[in-house]
Amino acid sequence: MSLIPIPTDDEANPLQKSMFEHSKKILGRVANAVRVGSHTPKLMQSLFGFIVSSLRQEITEQPAGTDEMSNDHKNLDAQRLRLLNRP
Repeated sequence: MSLIPIPTDDEANPLQKSMFEHSKKILGRVANAVRVGSHTPKLMQSLFGFIVSSLRQEITEQPAGTDEMSNDHKNLDAQRLRLLNRP
């Protein structure tokens, strides 16, 4: 059993339901991380922006025949590390 309850679609409040619907449209499903994060909707809304930007094709794919990461990709990786390493 998890320490933080994971809300189901039936238990969700209107803000959480909105997040779940948008997650289904964007990602095709509602990940458990989104369900747990929905307890603090303001935080989850800002994380959605980060998730969507990191999934953009022009950022995540490298040009064919290139071993070097693009500057956009390097910056995105740096943002991910900063987000993960925050206290």
